[in-house]
Amino acid sequence: MVSVFEKNGFTELNTEYKDLEIYSKDNVGLISMKKFKDDIKAHRQSGNHLDYDLMRELKEALLFFQNESRIHKLIITSSHKVAFSRGAKIEDVLGASEEKCRDFLSKAQDLLLTLQKFTKPVIAAINGLTLGGGFELSLACDYRIASSRENVVFGFPETSLGLIPAMGGTQNLRRIIGEKQARYIISESIINITSEKAKVLGIVENIFPPKELINEAFILANRKGIGKQFHPEKVKADLSANTIRKEIISFLKNRQLKPDPRKTAAPIAAALTDFLFTKTDENQYLNGLLYEYEVFCYLQQTEDCYEGIQALTEERKPFFKGK
Repeated sequence: MVSVFEKNGFTELNTEYKDLEIYSKDNVGLISMKKFKDDIKAHRQSGNHLDYDLMRELKEALLFFQNESRIHKLIITSSHKVAFSRGAKIEDVLGASEEKCRDFLSKAQDLLLTLQKFTKPVIAAINGLTLGGGFELSLACDYRIASSRENVVFGFPETSLGLIPAMGGTQNLRRIIGEKQARYIISESIINITSEKAKVLGIVENIFPPKELINEAFILANRKGIGKQFHPEKVKADLSANTIRKEIISFLKNRQLKPDPRKTAAPIAAALTDFLFTKTDENQYLNGLLYEYEVFCYLQQTEDCYEGIQALTEERKPFFKGK
């Protein structure tokens, strides 16, 4: 069967990827994620979740196109209309050891930096749900365009699970749309940002009918003046994990972390979101990633995180304690 990419003139490249397809057309490369299950009821457990395998293959594909001299621009998209990416499979965090959490997050941030240090402009062509780490993946691209399909929504559910975005979410969303809106979206665990709202906010450049999305991404890639938007390789990290952990403890000391029934966010996660937004500085980007990393690992060991994820898996409302 001819893929939508081949219908748009792309040629599939022979690879042994399990969760990706890669293509090229003229001087434009394309990576399409295809990590899905056939069972429609399993889409919460599928949807291009960023597990170890998909993150490894994405990094390998980025390095492949980085070394292809004939490729000058890159498109990242999904082979399925359900989701661009729903981010990490959050159930995997439930009961995970701190060591496993740190290992997973290290690889997630490594993928983020591989994408942002990619020397050629990257366009995210978004055609489905774009949540959590999937939203962060799109924010790490230089440009974003979206399909007009109703199921294209953006958001960060993390604080409703007792966590925070930790793949550059606080850093990149603030850089793109400003601190006020970014802080609101993350701290209130907003997960229903439509394509139209995303365009108003400046998250996406434009919206196109589903059948036109890939061709419009190709047109954008060839537009004169398209270039890299951010260069994190110019920024150094100069903080230690121990220093950050001390700051977290100091910040939380004597704070009243009482659950608010009007809000969906776990109180400790909401408080540490505020803490992170005091650390969002484009000139200290890598330090900001270290703060995200340590805050996420701290929260992953809290009672509220366990309750938030347990409630998600049981499809019920969480009962947070601020612990």
